[in-house]
Amino acid sequence: MKNSFTFFLFSFLVILITHSSYSDEVTEYKKIYAEDFQKEPLGELSDDFLTLDGQFQIIKNDKGNKSVELAGEPLGDHGFLFGEYLESNIRVRCKILAKKKRRSYPSFGLGIHGVGGYQLRVSPAKRKIEILFEEEVVSQKEFRWLGDGKWTALELSLSSNNKKDAWKLEGFVWEQGKKKPKTPIISYPIEEEPFGGESSVFGTPYSGHPILFDDLEIYSSDK
Repeated sequence: MKNSFTFFLFSFLVILITHSSYSDEVTEYKKIYAEDFQKEPLGELSDDFLTLDGQFQIIKNDKGNKSVELAGEPLGDHGFLFGEYLESNIRVRCKILAKKKRRSYPSFGLGIHGVGGYQLRVSPAKRKIEILFEEEVVSQKEFRWLGDGKWTALELSLSSNNKKDAWKLEGFVWEQGKKKPKTPIISYPIEEEPFGGESSVFGTPYSGHPILFDDLEIYSSDK
């Protein structure tokens, strides 16, 4: 009986890990949105996504996995919105695959609160990770990107410490297959009440290579 229970528990954990997009689960928050694009048709993004700029399409690789591709041209800051309108106590995740070309590096990231909201941006050419608000850098730290040609996981969270007018942004970046860092790579305090909006992903293909996006997830403790 003990051996049977052990086998059942092991099988359950294997299934749980297999169906998890990331190496950890945000257990204190409820997952309210998940999109891996496997059920989406190939080609242009559906009306569930709002393209802000750039040429995005759903593609399939040689292993049959689907993801969203941002074309390497034209050069510019491109992105799209997804999910519902949210204010605080949220965590947004995505995975991004980008490539450099000689000394030309892409930049990429994800955001909350719609157009002009808060963004977590990886800027390999500057060796920085940044938080932006209304397209202006409000916080930055030294960061060396090691994900050339590899999937990179990103998470941006906005939480309240239950005191009036006190919120905090936290950003995490880690390589797919590795554990999420225990502490944020970058953080930023917010004194004014968040105004809310949809989530976003974005990229700038300075290298001329396409940028891929996959496994979009949103968690909330308010839902």
